[in-house]
Amino acid sequence: MMLVLALAKRTIVYDAKTRASEWQYRNSFDAWELADRTLLLLGFGRIGKAVARMATGFQDGVLHTTRMSPQRR
Repeated sequence: MMLVLALAKRTIVYDAKTRASEWQYRNSFDAWELADRTLLLLGFGRIGKAVARMATGFQDGVLHTTRMSPQRR
């Protein structure tokens, strides 16, 4: 969930600009709002379920998929 937050708020980009002394104050940041978005999880094991629980705090919808083994005949 921290990676989702870092990407949405562009933390890594702003950190790099600040360290390179390229920071310019702006009233609005180029960041995405996470409220009322849908999060897609590939895999719904222990970690996927924990991330889904955390995402509900942002009122996110959660879609998930699990690995399905092929049926043998």
